[in-house]
Amino acid sequence: MAIKFTEFFHRRPGMTSAAFLEHWQQQHTGVVSAIEGLRRYIQNPAVGLIDGVPNPYDGMVEVWFDDLQAIDRLRKSDYWDTIVEDELRFVDRPSLQLFLSEESIPEPPEAGFKHVYLLHRLPGQSREAFQECASAEVPLTEVPGLLSLQRMLPVEPDTNVPCADAVEIWRFETLAALNAGMQNEAVANACHERESCATAQEPLTTEERVIR
Repeated sequence: MAIKFTEFFHRRPGMTSAAFLEHWQQQHTGVVSAIEGLRRYIQNPAVGLIDGVPNPYDGMVEVWFDDLQAIDRLRKSDYWDTIVEDELRFVDRPSLQLFLSEESIPEPPEAGFKHVYLLHRLPGQSREAFQECASAEVPLTEVPGLLSLQRMLPVEPDTNVPCADAVEIWRFETLAALNAGMQNEAVANACHERESCATAQEPLTTEERVIR
């Protein structure tokens, strides 16, 4: 198992979406790729940024490390300042939302499209009850183009204040398959069932860019 470091963010105020994507996908890709101990790196820009399609965030990034100690070493290293310095050129850092989860390091996937929900417990619900519900297997009949459904639960180190109680990711082969799939009866039923244990923020729709 490994630690997945997921961040959600907005672009720097006043920056165009085109300039944001150019810096993130060109300059910053090299900065992150040079991190010692980085195991997997996937950028997830929001769909429709150039066209002004509204999304709750401008992007999401997923990086995998061997363990929490590897992340701690990075944060204490001189290279962390280099990362932050470059982020300030295109990211609105006060908007950053962090989620740490534990999962295996995936094989480099074929790029797809995602619908990402930040999930929160219902008022008065215990963490244990929520996690039991969120961890339950979701019965799905075959949904065309659906690659995976994943619900991530946070790790609980002292330094981790997760942006949600869980993150749910629906991953499809194409944007057309995603748009059709989210209207599929089985998918709609699964989302409806989720309401019994969680509230979901407006979903973020992203296009994967697999770096390594």
